[in-house]
Amino acid sequence: MNIFSKWHVGAFLVGIGGGLALIFFLGGETGLGGSLDGTGVFGTLGRTGGKEPPDPPKAPDFALERLNGETFRLSEHRGTVVVINFWATWCPPCRKEVPDFVDLQKSMTGEVLFVGVSLDEGGAEKVRDFTEKFGVNYPVVIDDGTVAKKYGPIPVIPTSFVVDPKGRVRLRSVGLLTKETLRPVLRALVRGETLGTVAPPFQRVGDRFGAKR
Repeated sequence: MNIFSKWHVGAFLVGIGGGLALIFFLGGETGLGGSLDGTGVFGTLGRTGGKEPPDPPKAPDFALERLNGETFRLSEHRGTVVVINFWATWCPPCRKEVPDFVDLQKSMTGEVLFVGVSLDEGGAEKVRDFTEKFGVNYPVVIDDGTVAKKYGPIPVIPTSFVVDPKGRVRLRSVGLLTKETLRPVLRALVRGETLGTVAPPFQRVGDRFGAKR
């Protein structure tokens, strides 16, 4: 059984960051790193503002097949700022933010790399049709449950993680991201600058991945 088929009881839409996010009620063993109470890989749900943690957690490595048949491995992209975006073709805010990601990928090629981690259940063909229609110019993989488990819990999509050139997770974003919001963060990380005050939709990642409460 596909791991995402265990999501049940429907969904409802809420406004986040000026956009919409889809929240799922999870029942039983989700395979996504925990439940909505914040247990799992994150010991906390993150925080805004304040100082950066002195030792940001390393981004868990993963390797999945891209839509073109090649393998995407996160660890092969050290030296580049990476945005890991958990999304699905049926998610309205996900569809809305993709054109902004396409624009940023085009303008920051060689410095920034987006990777779309699809949580679709319909197979590669549906995702491929979407990426062709929207002109997606960055790697897209379909999660088999392993990536969401490493980075979860992920009860809301879109959810994105911003990884610096040293492979450390600096920020998490829950909900819709726009290029106007994201571009200054990416530029600062490309330049090796310390991030200043963090405001929603961004959260600092305060705990190491794999930590348990």
